[in-house]
Amino acid sequence: MRTINVTKLDEIITKNTEARLADGRLGHAEIIVNQDGKRVYKKLFGTDGVNGPALPEDRIYRAASMTKPFTAVAVMQCVDKGLIDLQAPVADYLPQFARMSVAHLEVKDGKNNIVQDGVARVPLLVYHLLTHTSGIGCDTLLAVQKLTCGSPRATADYYAKQPLAFQPYTRQSYSPSAAFDVAARIIEVVTGESFGPYVMEHIIKPLGLTDTTFEPTDAQYDRMVTMHGRDKDDKSIDMTRMKNGTVFAGCPANAWVAGAGLATTGEDYSKFAEMLLHLGMADNGNRILSEQAVKDMQTPYVPEAFMNCDHRWGLGVRVVTRPTYAHKLPVGAWGWSGAYGTHFWVDPVNNITAVYMKNSAYDGGAGAQTANEFEESVMAALND
Repeated sequence: MRTINVTKLDEIITKNTEARLADGRLGHAEIIVNQDGKRVYKKLFGTDGVNGPALPEDRIYRAASMTKPFTAVAVMQCVDKGLIDLQAPVADYLPQFARMSVAHLEVKDGKNNIVQDGVARVPLLVYHLLTHTSGIGCDTLLAVQKLTCGSPRATADYYAKQPLAFQPYTRQSYSPSAAFDVAARIIEVVTGESFGPYVMEHIIKPLGLTDTTFEPTDAQYDRMVTMHGRDKDDKSIDMTRMKNGTVFAGCPANAWVAGAGLATTGEDYSKFAEMLLHLGMADNGNRILSEQAVKDMQTPYVPEAFMNCDHRWGLGVRVVTRPTYAHKLPVGAWGWSGAYGTHFWVDPVNNITAVYMKNSAYDGGAGAQTANEFEESVMAALND
């Protein structure tokens, strides 16, 4: 294990972050780094809104796709209890998925046309939902399919009637939420509990998370950070505040969007990441998952033939599978990001968890400039 040089870490992060603030590509950021179970770095940058106050400690962020690891944990809890088999057909739990068709999109005369390719030759399996290999709610078919905005049941019923974008487990294509909503519906069926309350009772409360929720209260909405944007001259602007009752893309909060619907804080997400690093054991002594379940999450399920790059999909997370270049994450590190700029990873090699929180209307996801710079900053600050 290499230890973090905290002075060097602060110098690098501060330099990079202040440069982004100055050029209008960033409005705010909350950064937390832990190593060996101890807090080694926390700093808040920027303001809550243009000309707003210095970013307060209590801001709540829209997690977007950093919701996916929570849903994967919920599935793996059911695996631990023998309620779900990852290798089982989805139709064992949701019979409406028994006979799926496959199709692709063709554009002719400016119109989108769905072209049927026949029935799925292999069954859709549960783990396909969490590894972006299901063909549900992804690829070009997204142009003609609904954005996930209903309950897990409504979403599952809708996509059971829609064609898959490809034969299951023949390639990978990112599913923004629909495949995870189908997984959430399976959780509802096998537990008899609604998905949102299930996550609250079995993950959020046992972890001691005070501000992580699908359905923020009015007081929590008041603490939701202002969405940052920029104009054509790269100057910072405030985006229109989302209405109370929504967290992601205008979807009703009570839809419990399993791939993108959580709101959370930097401190809460750091506790979640620490639980993953410590193989299912929370800081407060509560066991959330078995060690094997966490090891399964960080196992690459997608063949290199599908993803010929430096990472592959585990269960709801990206896993680094080959070295890239200096100051990037080591092989075995894993985590994910959100469309509004949130980013986290777990590094079992160096015993690190790192959380980056911002809400931005652009530059989000794992390829965001801020996410990449954050990874490089932490790795560059490790002592040789």
